[in-house]
Amino acid sequence: MGKRRGFWSKVGPQLSKQTIWSVVQHMGARAVAAADLRHEQVYEHGEVVAGQTRAAEINVEADGTFIALQGSSQPRAELKLFSAYDGREQAGTKQRLVHRRLFATLRPVQRAVEEMALEVCGTWQMDGVKRVRIGGDGAAWVLELAEQFPFSEISYHLDRFHLHEHVQAAIGQDTEAYQAVARGIAALD
Repeated sequence: MGKRRGFWSKVGPQLSKQTIWSVVQHMGARAVAAADLRHEQVYEHGEVVAGQTRAAEINVEADGTFIALQGSSQPRAELKLFSAYDGREQAGTKQRLVHRRLFATLRPVQRAVEEMALEVCGTWQMDGVKRVRIGGDGAAWVLELAEQFPFSEISYHLDRFHLHEHVQAAIGQDTEAYQAVARGIAALD
């Protein structure tokens, strides 16, 4: 208990769960209102969203996970998760995604992919994007992202996480075979 008091004395007064909940709800409502306005401006009024970053190729990865909902008529909903980036660079012993954008929503599929497209178009100058690589787990809704980028070449692939899962299931415990497949995949990337 002494360590805990010491921590809170350094960061400020202790906040109740209700205060944190209220702040999250307030900020969430503001984010939803801003997303609704941006969606209306583009999809209903035809305004153009112009990003500042230039890239010839963008990677967009999407996945979904079901979460339990409280205080809702439906017990569960799919949280759709997206990431977009235009490359990888070495950062010490790991790789870092370049110009990474993350986005998550509980909205229906069509609205979710439209909002992700707005995020992408608000980041990159789309007139210079020649190719959009879409990665996912094979779910049909992920392919709907392709419709949002009609002026770019589109390719679809399993994302690295799901590809690793499938390769591991196919090869099993054969470490040499797995490393050979991993090298082959890396050479294609």
